[in-house]
Amino acid sequence: MLRVAILGVGKLGESIAEGLLAAGTAGVLYLVERSEERRKEAARKYRATVSVDPVAACKFSEVIILAVKPGDLLELCRTITPTLTPKKIVISVAAGITLSRIKEALGGHQQVVRVMPNLAASSNAAVAGVYSDDELARNTALKIFRDLGVCYECLNDAEIDQFTGLTASGPGFVFEFLNCMQMAAEELGVKNSKEIVRQMAIGTFKVLDSSKESMAEFVARVKTPGGTTAAGLERFEKFGMRQMMREALEASIKRAGELDK
Repeated sequence: MLRVAILGVGKLGESIAEGLLAAGTAGVLYLVERSEERRKEAARKYRATVSVDPVAACKFSEVIILAVKPGDLLELCRTITPTLTPKKIVISVAAGITLSRIKEALGGHQQVVRVMPNLAASSNAAVAGVYSDDELARNTALKIFRDLGVCYECLNDAEIDQFTGLTASGPGFVFEFLNCMQMAAEELGVKNSKEIVRQMAIGTFKVLDSSKESMAEFVARVKTPGGTTAAGLERFEKFGMRQMMREALEASIKRAGELDK
C-alpha cells in the first residue's frame, strides 16, 4: 500500500480520498486543504492526517495527487518542488493544464501524470483518462485509478481534454437532464416527482449496467411505434436534442483546452 498525499480537498479531491480509503489503496493518506472548515470536515470523516502544509505532506508521500483548481496548480507545483525526489509520482487531476507546463513548474520533474477522473471515484465507479510520457508514473497512476473505476490510456493532452468534457463534465449533464425532467413533472402536477425520477434513473442505470446492448437498442426496446415514448422522443428530435448535446460537449472540451492559456 502506498503513502499518498492529496493536495486539495474540494469535491474531486474528496471523491478520490473516499475511493482510495474504500479500496484500501492508500496505506497512509495525507490530506492538505487551505480552508479551515474543510480541514475540520475531512478530519472528522476520514482516516487521514489532515493539514494546511503541502510541503510536509509531500515529504512523507510516495504519490502526490494535485487536486486544486487549474488557476492554483502551477503555484502549488512550485511550492512542492523542493520536496521531490526522482521516485516520487506526481498526479494532476486539474483540467486543462498541460503535462509539459506541469513538469516545468515542478522544476523538470519527470514522474508526472495527468489523470481526469470524475466524482464517481467516491463509489469506485469512476471512468478516468490517464496520460504520461513516463512509463513508471503512468503505470502507477493506472494501478491507483483502476482501484477507483475504469481507466483509459490517453496519448496526449488533447485526449485528456476530451475526457474532461465527456467524463468529468458528463455527470453534470446527466444530472441537469434529470433535474429538468423532475421540474417538468412538477409543473405537470406529478406528485412525488423527485423520488419517482430518482428511482427511475437508478433502475434505468442498473439495466444499462447489466446488459451489453447499445444505447440505440435500449431506446428501441422502450419505444413502441405510435406509443407514449415515441411521442416524447419526437419532441427531442423537433427541438434538436442531439445537436444540443454535441454543442455542450464541444464547448466543454474547448474550454478544457483554453484553461492552459
